Amino acid sequence: MNTQATLQQLRDLKLHGMASGYEAILDLPVNSQPQTHQLLAQLVQQEVDQKHHKRTQMHLRLSKLRYA
Repeated sequence: MNTQATLQQLRDLKLHGMASGYEAILDLPVNSQPQTHQLLAQLVQQEVDQKHHKRTQMHLRLSKLRYA
């Protein structure tokens, strides 16, 4: 499986945080890319951060605060 297919599958699964993290890692030079277990940990953390940020933004929008 090539990288573009992997990215598309991550997006199809609505794992946008993992997809953006994977793209960022692919942009790194080969000798500075993380090992497999570090790569997986970084991708999972990126997805958790993305979901947390999205949830926070939704709650801020729904709270209808007077000042941003």
